[in-house]
Amino acid sequence: MEESDCQEFICSNDDEALMEMINSKAKGGAKLSKEDPRLKFQYKGPLNGILLGRHTWPLLHSLTLRYPNKPTEDDKVRFNRFIHSFSWCYPCSHCATDFRKEIAETPPNLESRKALSLWLCDQHNRVNKKLGKPEFPCTYGKLIALYGSKVKNKNTIH
Repeated sequence: MEESDCQEFICSNDDEALMEMINSKAKGGAKLSKEDPRLKFQYKGPLNGILLGRHTWPLLHSLTLRYPNKPTEDDKVRFNRFIHSFSWCYPCSHCATDFRKEIAETPPNLESRKALSLWLCDQHNRVNKKLGKPEFPCTYGKLIALYGSKVKNKNTIH
């Protein structure tokens, strides 16, 4: 895909657009600049389970918010395969095993984008609870605000 093919915010590599998004969500009117050290990627090899999770959950939440509102049977099969494959490929073996147990107990709800997004949020909260972290209030609006795209998603998986 050429860069010009994608008009969605997620495809943007524009620092100004990123700063606009970050500052629009800033609390108390605080604005960040591109030079703010909190925005610098500070990966210092190898990821542990906590860092891995911090990077994985936003990706998974974003993916569920790209799932069709009205999925076809093929869409359901593809995403179900993805979730199950992911549970076998995740680099943290303990986490992967635990996720496989969770999805066997509570399979993905693939009936709609909203249902799948809320299912994943519940899975995320199950992990938070095991780690002694506070649970996130799973509402579709909050998930869209945190992980959604600025452009309304089409009813297809690309």
